[in-house]
Amino acid sequence: MFDVHAEVLAGFLGGLATVDLGRPHVLPRLRWAAYRQGYAALMEALDAPVPVSGSGFRSVAPRSPVGHPDLVLTRAVRAAVVSRGEADLIGATRLEEMPVAAWADRHGTTVGAAYKARSRAEARLVAFIRDECRAADADDPAATAALDRLPGQPRKGSDGVSKTGADPGLGKRGSTSPAPNRPILREGHRC
Repeated sequence: MFDVHAEVLAGFLGGLATVDLGRPHVLPRLRWAAYRQGYAALMEALDAPVPVSGSGFRSVAPRSPVGHPDLVLTRAVRAAVVSRGEADLIGATRLEEMPVAAWADRHGTTVGAAYKARSRAEARLVAFIRDECRAADADDPAATAALDRLPGQPRKGSDGVSKTGADPGLGKRGSTSPAPNRPILREGHRC
């Protein structure tokens, strides 16, 4: 901090050497000369590398914007939480504000299928973000507040993910059996 104070003094003395005494407001011009040089020194000090205890100064990589939505989607794709197509669907319709109908038309699918795919992918994405935040720091109040804002609190006994595996639970194709108390309809008969 002494460097900043020294720069403020240097700015004042530099302004004092060059100030035009014939113009009005001499004192405010000297003050602003000192302020500008002190401010520049402060900004330089804040942008400088952070000292690490015991090793002096060293360069460190700049902080990345880890919460940026595109980066979150990229991490989710790398972790196989969502596919590239699902990430594209979420990115285009949520971040770029493309209508779901336009995305579905462009990708040769129905609007309903696109909505369902986005909903399922977003549920997995929310679970991924929750796990990522919990793993980062459970005692961090900012992470806790962010977790509370995430939509779709998982219900007890449900992870929010649709069925996976060989049996989708829709019944076997080709086997038709009438419901117990319903009449069987044959050609030409009406109910």
